[in-house]
Amino acid sequence: MKRLLILICFLLLACVQAQSTLPQAQLNGRVLQGVVNGITQWSVNYPVELGDLHEPIQEGDHIYLPLGSMLDQLSVVTGVLENRWYFPAPIGQLERTEVGLLVMVDHGQGIRENFTLQNNKIQERVVYPPRMEVLRELERRARLGLSQDPMARLSLRVTQELEARVRQDPLNPFLWIFLGQQRFLNRDNLAAHQALGEAMRAEVPFFISVRMGVLLDSMGAPEYANQALTQAKMNWAELGYDPAVPVSARAWEAYGNALWYSRYLLAQGRVERAGVWFKFLREISPRFEGYASTYEQYAGWLEDQGRTGEAIGWRNIERELAQNSLFSLGEHALLTIQEVARLTVFTLLASYLVIWLTLHLRYLGLQFRELQPYGGLFSGFRNPLMRVRHVIFTYATFSEKLVVLTLFLLGILALGVWGWSSRAQQATQSAALNMGTYGGVWFYSQLDSVSAANSPEASYLRGVAVQLDGDQGRALELYQQAPDVAAALNNQGVMLEMRGDQKAASNLYREALTVNPNLVAAAYNLQLSPSSFETTFQSIYHSGPRLAFPTDVERLRAVSPDFSEEANRFLRNPWTYLMALPTGFNVYLQALWVAWLLASTLLTVLLFMVPRPRSAREEIRPWLFRVMTVLLPGSGLIDEVWGLLLLVPFVVFCLVLGFYRWGYSFSHLYQDLNLNLMFALLIGVYAVNLIGLMFEEFAFYRRNRRRTLRRSASPK
Repeated sequence: MKRLLILICFLLLACVQAQSTLPQAQLNGRVLQGVVNGITQWSVNYPVELGDLHEPIQEGDHIYLPLGSMLDQLSVVTGVLENRWYFPAPIGQLERTEVGLLVMVDHGQGIRENFTLQNNKIQERVVYPPRMEVLRELERRARLGLSQDPMARLSLRVTQELEARVRQDPLNPFLWIFLGQQRFLNRDNLAAHQALGEAMRAEVPFFISVRMGVLLDSMGAPEYANQALTQAKMNWAELGYDPAVPVSARAWEAYGNALWYSRYLLAQGRVERAGVWFKFLREISPRFEGYASTYEQYAGWLEDQGRTGEAIGWRNIERELAQNSLFSLGEHALLTIQEVARLTVFTLLASYLVIWLTLHLRYLGLQFRELQPYGGLFSGFRNPLMRVRHVIFTYATFSEKLVVLTLFLLGILALGVWGWSSRAQQATQSAALNMGTYGGVWFYSQLDSVSAANSPEASYLRGVAVQLDGDQGRALELYQQAPDVAAALNNQGVMLEMRGDQKAASNLYREALTVNPNLVAAAYNLQLSPSSFETTFQSIYHSGPRLAFPTDVERLRAVSPDFSEEANRFLRNPWTYLMALPTGFNVYLQALWVAWLLASTLLTVLLFMVPRPRSAREEIRPWLFRVMTVLLPGSGLIDEVWGLLLLVPFVVFCLVLGFYRWGYSFSHLYQDLNLNLMFALLIGVYAVNLIGLMFEEFAFYRRNRRRTLRRSASPK
């Protein structure tokens, strides 16, 4: 018994001694050290290019060191990296709490987000905004300190540097990829494959996996690139990113640049590999920016190779996406509407100028004779009221006045559509709505800055974000503010199904389908087997019911004011509204044309009620006026419906041809301009105009002849 007690005491003494010899983490400048009794056991140097270092926290056998947007866990005994966590923004502060570590990240502009690290797991949902510095950070850490580019050429020195680096940081997949490339260049294929296998074991966010795929593909390791893309898809789904949410080209640039790389492969003629990357994009993000032209380009190449069936499949995807867009106009619906409005404004303005010129040629001689007794055309200085009474517009017929007033009112309406579509385009292109998912502190801050809409769709969109973040109670409150949105009903059903109430959930799914029979998510949740790339993604990478994400139309209504609200804004303050239009003019030119438009419209309305002078009631058609009506189709018939039906197409043809000659085109209205067809239509307009003028001249001759006969028959 005595010997047993001595043995126990000896063991306890050994444990105490071992604890006392456990290194203590110390940060000296840019060097992290493990120190025992003043003696450095190990050290890790962090170059200044990596940014500011924060004081590490030591917990038992582990050291936690925040660096940039990553939190490293190192062994306190060896200094070797054991674990790494990735955050959406640079870490600003790290603190101990009762339940674990509190990690505070700083998105900039006063936007901060807190995460809790407990049991080696981040407790909150992590949403990665499209930040280039976060994507490049891990690769930059791998490249810093190397004597040359490890992907370019073989170097024994670089190989040795990489071997030393992977021993200290075995969790950086880029180090393993660089080392694998060096071994490939050294024709040591077995060691190269071992290094790439180690790279594939790293658990990293999807954007790092995509970047790994680009490097692996470029170095001739397609099987590993495919594996990296598979890991990216799995992490994409795990984090709540979804193919129903669009992703901008700028976001993809921050997510590993798969969009650029797929187009690069296609341009280089590596079409088979380009097809792999296009399929990757189609599977996780079919609504990437520029999808229509990209799908069409790839389908065209497939067609040239005789792979017609595949080409049809890609074009069907494009058509399916276009059907769910605004007015089924496709990806650039708002830009198309904006260009239609812009062309309409130009057309109405040019039509007004033509009519203004035509009216002057018709009535200028009569006006000159009327004003002769008062001092001529410049008599307004002495008698302004009389001069206003004899402006050209007062000589016009009721139909001609109505046409001019209609042009002004339509012009203002077109300007309103232009302004609305421009603001709607800007709002819907917000980075928060085009990053592949919703939610997270950064998302809400960006959404608040672009959206002031108070609509059911706005509540529904925020409800989706809140539900993804895990706040089911708040999500339910928001969904109840959108009772007529079918997708909100579906998502409430998802909540009930996750709680185990399958019957109530099914009732909500059916109600959602009643409101919107085309809602794919509800049909999927009722196991009706709808065919869609979104449900394919759901069945492979998700389990459980499917959430319904906002469509293009719902996103527009969620962040952009209704057109009736735009009309109210214009009516309340037309000057401010028109001054805000994105015409590209400087403030002085903008103020000049806005003042002209408002003043001309007001004057037109006022003069519309002024009766014609008695002398103008006798119909006149001067020769200059007749020449102008031949040169400008429709200008001589504006007091009839044929006038505008000829004048407007003629002006449109002239504007389009003029813009084409000056090198400007409405790219979202038409891609190619068929000049032969344009000139044929122009000739047709001239032909119809000449026929109309012949009938008008004949009718004018008959009216004059009847007036002459009546005068000659009247008693003197």
